[in-house]
Amino acid sequence: GRTEKRAVKSQLIRLMLHAIKWKSQPEKRTASWSISIRSARREIEESQEEMPSLNRAFIESIWEKCFQVAVKDAEDEMGKKCQLTSLAWSEVFEDEYTLSDGALEDGNFE
Repeated sequence: GRTEKRAVKSQLIRLMLHAIKWKSQPEKRTASWSISIRSARREIEESQEEMPSLNRAFIESIWEKCFQVAVKDAEDEMGKKCQLTSLAWSEVFEDEYTLSDGALEDGNFE
């Protein structure tokens, strides 16, 4: 159980990291970020199927700690301070992060 919890925590941090970078650096968005987001979501889903106790309540219990780690990692990768102070559940698990014909499908049309 501990291994699965660690895996979910690691995937949540990776998922948040890429969502932060996506929102903070629209000019640098890449398909690999989209793939990483989808992959992390899939890994979390698979862990939840194996261990139903890794549900939304569990994820919410580690949310803030994971967000803080993701912010630090994102700042290191971006080379600048992160302006985001939080991420909503929908931004992490529901929003579409895809590049298509130059139109950004996460609600931001820049």
